[in-house]
Amino acid sequence: MVDVPIQKGCNQPGSAALVRHDGDRDCFIDGWRGLFHLVLMADHLPFLLPSASIIFARWFEPLGYLSVAEGFVFLSGFVSGIVYTRVWRRQGSQGVWRKVGKRVLTIYACYVLAVILLVLVVKAGGPSSVEWGKWQGLLDMPLMVVVLKVATLVYEPNFLEILPMYCLFLLGVPAAIQQLEEGRLFKIAFISILIWVAAQLGIRGALTGLFSPWLVMQTGFFNSFGWQIVFVLGLLCGHKSFAAQGSWMPLNRKWVISAGILFVLFFLLRHHLVPVHVWPRLADRSSLGPLRLVDFSCAAFLVSSFRGPLRKFVDWPGLAFLSRHSLQVFSFHLFPIYLVALALAVTTTLPAVGQCLVMLFCLASLFVIALLAGTSRYFQVGAFRPVAKGPDL
Repeated sequence: MVDVPIQKGCNQPGSAALVRHDGDRDCFIDGWRGLFHLVLMADHLPFLLPSASIIFARWFEPLGYLSVAEGFVFLSGFVSGIVYTRVWRRQGSQGVWRKVGKRVLTIYACYVLAVILLVLVVKAGGPSSVEWGKWQGLLDMPLMVVVLKVATLVYEPNFLEILPMYCLFLLGVPAAIQQLEEGRLFKIAFISILIWVAAQLGIRGALTGLFSPWLVMQTGFFNSFGWQIVFVLGLLCGHKSFAAQGSWMPLNRKWVISAGILFVLFFLLRHHLVPVHVWPRLADRSSLGPLRLVDFSCAAFLVSSFRGPLRKFVDWPGLAFLSRHSLQVFSFHLFPIYLVALALAVTTTLPAVGQCLVMLFCLASLFVIALLAGTSRYFQVGAFRPVAKGPDL
């Protein structure tokens, strides 16, 4: 969740550069981010409500070792690179720290509020058919203990733990922007790669193990040490896009063909269409294994290279509307799933038509959340203002 340029309309660049830095929103980025929210709902429903999502469970990661999580993290880093580079050049280091600090507090407050409200709603609503998983620990705790554990980030439940991870990434942005402005791009990339390698070797487990005798921590699914590399990759691209003031990505046919071949290969491996065994650690999603990192890099390069043809598939006002209220839409997207679960509390399975209706209801609820975020000052919770006045996801 990062700042986005002020809303003045959508630009229509035709080059490989992903976004302009003149203050206009980019409909291409807004479209992808809005689409990611719809896919995210379709992805989370099978995990939380198996009885109503048997059909959609088969469509998880249909393109290969890819999920919308990589797209969200990359775009957050990308737009951070654009916005905070601009702030750095206009207001200096203090301006960046001030803006980052405000954004971190906003995301943190929204995360804590969403988790605690959902726990309250579930405690009041009673049991349902939702497979809560690691949320169950919070649901079994007294409310004051829930507030303490969530506020101190000791307990990060699944599906929303990406929000505190964003806060952590944003805190490193001022130092990274300074290094990039001083021409030390390879230094930032090298440090990020080292941290990513450490994630593959189990650094998070080792660190949390140091506190285990005194403190039991639930760190969530996503390993920040691994996933930071996608955010940093986006940050580097965003900074370059701002600094270049135009197209900078090489539109080399050999690069495009190579990326396409790798993308197809990963698709075949992911869906077991070739007789090759893949070591699970290579495709680990929690720490972002090597295959996932390469697969996403290829996909991002191909999307940027074919920006023109792809624009028509994502350039829809409804997707841009979701994107403008991404923080609220993401934070509260679990609520409609629970409401469906209450309605289906006595149902173990649903016919295909019923599953489709459940999915349509959940997808439509995202637009309702976005509408509330744009029209209700209470739902915006003070700091959560429309995009024209503040940052976005």
